[in-house]
Amino acid sequence: MLQNQIATLGKHLFKEGSLVFSGNDPGFRKGIDYVKLELTYSGTDADDVLETLLAGNKKLKAANNLTASVQAIASSSGADLPTIWVNYENKADDTTTRVFTAGDVLTYTSGATSITVQVDSVGKGTGVYLPNNYLFVKDNFVQIQEELKIVSKYTELVNASIGFRIYEEIVTYADDSSLLDPAVSTEGSGDSNYYALGADRYKLRVELEARNLLDDTSDTDPDFFEFIRVIDGNPQWVREEVIYDTIAKELARRTFEESGDYAVDCFPLQLMEHSNSSNAKIRGYYTTTGNANLMVGLMGPGIAYVKGYRVENQYNVPISIEKSRDYDEKGSVFVNTDTGNYIIIDSLFGLPNIATDLEQISIYNKYKSTWYSDTTLGSIVGTARVRHIELHSGTPGTDAAQYKLYLFDVTMEPGQTFTRTAKSFKGAGIGAGGFTANILPTLGLLTGGVSTTNNSNVITGTRSAFVLELADPVGPLASTYSDYITVRGSTVDQEFEIADVQGAGQLIANSNATVTTSDVPYFVHQAIFENTDRAGYLYKLPESFVKTVDPNNTETVFAVKAVETATLSSSAATITIGGAVNAAWQVPTNESTLLCVTSGTKRGNVYPAVGYVTRSSNQKSLTIDLTSVAGVSTSTIAIISPKTKTLDQAARRTKTRVNNRTFDVTNSTAFKAQTISLDRADGIRLVSVSESSVSGSYNSSGARDITDNYTFDNGQRITHYGLARIIRKSTAAAPNNPIRVTFDYFSHGATGDYFSVDSYTDGGTSFDNVPYFNNLDGEVNLADYIDCRPVINQAGTGFSSTGAVKPDFLDLTDTFSTSLQYY
Repeated sequence: MLQNQIATLGKHLFKEGSLVFSGNDPGFRKGIDYVKLELTYSGTDADDVLETLLAGNKKLKAANNLTASVQAIASSSGADLPTIWVNYENKADDTTTRVFTAGDVLTYTSGATSITVQVDSVGKGTGVYLPNNYLFVKDNFVQIQEELKIVSKYTELVNASIGFRIYEEIVTYADDSSLLDPAVSTEGSGDSNYYALGADRYKLRVELEARNLLDDTSDTDPDFFEFIRVIDGNPQWVREEVIYDTIAKELARRTFEESGDYAVDCFPLQLMEHSNSSNAKIRGYYTTTGNANLMVGLMGPGIAYVKGYRVENQYNVPISIEKSRDYDEKGSVFVNTDTGNYIIIDSLFGLPNIATDLEQISIYNKYKSTWYSDTTLGSIVGTARVRHIELHSGTPGTDAAQYKLYLFDVTMEPGQTFTRTAKSFKGAGIGAGGFTANILPTLGLLTGGVSTTNNSNVITGTRSAFVLELADPVGPLASTYSDYITVRGSTVDQEFEIADVQGAGQLIANSNATVTTSDVPYFVHQAIFENTDRAGYLYKLPESFVKTVDPNNTETVFAVKAVETATLSSSAATITIGGAVNAAWQVPTNESTLLCVTSGTKRGNVYPAVGYVTRSSNQKSLTIDLTSVAGVSTSTIAIISPKTKTLDQAARRTKTRVNNRTFDVTNSTAFKAQTISLDRADGIRLVSVSESSVSGSYNSSGARDITDNYTFDNGQRITHYGLARIIRKSTAAAPNNPIRVTFDYFSHGATGDYFSVDSYTDGGTSFDNVPYFNNLDGEVNLADYIDCRPVINQAGTGFSSTGAVKPDFLDLTDTFSTSLQYY
């Protein structure tokens, strides 16, 4: 009867599995340090002293004065050695050692008592602190004693349910002789009436248990009461607060009627990825059980009243939310392909080699003197690669013509700047026909004015600052280059190269003035790139979170500036699009087409399209007729002209992930370098860097891992894909032996004009692993871009041969239209 009353009261006040007293909550202890002990040391059996060490949380000290207090113990069992779990209380004498190590001798001393044990191994386990409390289960209040309970001896739990396991049993006199009837026993004798068996007893006990993680729907075990759920190492408190049922209902009703729902301490909410993948730009919550189709709303600690009931979060609680997977579709969308980073040039001789490569040209610090000449002046001060060339103004081949030269990978010699030093270019040209050009300068107004005298090379300044503003090629502060200035007034417009800066108010030029002037403006020559905010060859699609571009490969239409070469026969040649049903030449015009002779006496001459180039009626052929030009009967020629591509001719190029490629660096100078280029472009991640234990060739036996000494550069640039690189940190020492670099990268398909999101997904990369890239607009997802960047070859020497990708340059006067699906 009494038990029934207890059960009735308990059910009235508590839910099954409730802890009775609030505030005495169990605590999760992930990463508690364990120390396995040798079975014996110096005559001491470790099992025999464990209880002594636990009593009062005895402190053990190593020879290096590192000290730890004992929190829990476990005797040897099977293959498990005697083990203690400890809290470290200081650092060792070396100020860096924080944990015991194998072989350490640990000592506890108190007065005449001395205990010595030896460490076998150390590591991390998982425990739960249990305070004094009562658990209401099976209609009973079961006492829980305070202790630190180890739920995973030698591992840190990643995914588990932790709770109380209920054990019920009937204890008979055969199990416990004290249950026999003591009616005839003599006081102090311990005798019992053998024939009076007494009553059996109902026994209820609880044990803390960690078991495999189950979801709420599959958790049907009536004898297990979960209170902590561990997911990817993160504990979540799942036990409800103690609520006295009937009283609570009345208080809740009144509270809600008076105040409604409200928050006392707002719950912070952080949105994050569900899966903590390596490519996620927003940190993910789960590492092993993450789902790319979900996101997590991480609700932090807070207090609120809902329907009058107090609701409190003491821990971060992850709430799984389905991501949007609905998508819309748009047809006939237009992509803005505006492209910049070009320099205006004139005095053009020949065309740079963009037919078989993207030529690296030399940058000179002086203008060439004759516009129709492949001879340059001055010194080489840098290099650059050419992406494209097209007409800017005028008629091609005339001395008034100006051109746009699109450059990338500009590298200047130390102490040189492109803006002030670059004056002209020179390269091998298409078919080795040569290429030179002068940079058309942008004029920068300087301080004050200047005066010139006819037939004199002395220029004087008024309110000028020659020493501060102009480079002096001679004298004590000589620069490595000379400036050019233009003197411009109502009666003068003359260019001078500075030979000597003699002071703030006097210059010596390399040529004489042709007129006399007084206090007129003057300007320094500068090489300025145009439209630099559009320097890259990445083009943003009109929507974000793009699922696919032209999924049926039927709606993409764009034009490119195709580069072709031919050999004239009787001063004529025909260039035909072979077998390409979905490609067609556009009408060649002076504005769209450049024609150049690349051999013979007319080598370097550029001609307009009108009068020399015609298109066939079927749009598949261009005919070049130079019969009116003497001396070119069998010359070679090059032509740049627009071509429209559709359907299969406007196809994307695929990317396929390749994992764990190895690259050995055995040359001493190479492996000691701060920066090491690998043999593939479009890197994904660095897997490892290992240093051989011997010199010569790399030997994996005994190699040591030095990955942390390096950072990874995937090689991507806004203008091209360069080789992936590893860069040694400034604080890391250079290796002494050969190294092996292991990395992942994307290999590229053999055909196609651009990369898109489908380049990755067609090649087996999931949407959530499409890379991000630091574009001029900041970090962007490449899924949202048409990517027309060329790819350098595996040797890193150019954009021809193995591994290179050199797509045609887009015709910027035409449109790039396609269709897309987006989330």
